[in-house]
Order: sequence, then structure tokens, then C-alpha cells
Amino acid sequence: MKLTVDTKTFESYQKALIQEVIEQVRFKLFESGFRDEELMTLTTNISHGVASTIDDQANLQFEDDNYDDIHIHPYLTFKTSEDELIHCGENAYSHEFVADIVKKLFKKEN
Repeated sequence: MKLTVDTKTFESYQKALIQEVIEQVRFKLFESGFRDEELMTLTTNISHGVASTIDDQANLQFEDDNYDDIHIHPYLTFKTSEDELIHCGENAYSHEFVADIVKKLFKKEN
């Protein structure tokens, strides 16, 4: 498997991924009866939390019978072909896009 650094493509894919996460969170909250400002606030907060976890901003630990406190560090890549993954050379930064994407999504609805 080839691992390719391509920050421009990675950023586009990262935005598309986090937009889908935001839309799914918003849809499920809407189905649950949330509306207006509460819907927007919850969508933003939940989506930011998910994105931050993907971006390795959370302190993830895993306990196993064979190991003590394993620290887990997600590293986002995108599969572009059967033998290639695109990455940005560092941790993802999708949490930085959440606020703007949420604003655009909710503005489009009004």
C-alpha cells in the first residue's frame, strides 16, 4: 500500500467527510425533535467532538488484559485506489471546519 502526502486533496476529502458527519448528526437530532437554535448548537457540539476524536485531539486509552493503558492515536487517511492512501503528513484537522460547515448548512435551510 502506497502512502501519499497530498495536502490539497486530503483537505478536500476531509471537508467532505466532516460535512457528511455533520449532516448525519443534524438529521438524527432533527428526527429526535430538536429544532432551531438548539438543533444548531447540539449539531455543532456533537460534530466538533466527533471530529476532534478523529483528529486525535482526545486522549484515547484502551485497556486490555495483556497490556496496561494503551494510548490510541487515530491517523486519518483516504483510500484513492486499491493500493494508495492519501494523508496530510500529520494529524487531521477536520474539527477546524465544523463551525463554518454548520453555519452554511443551517443558512441553506433558512
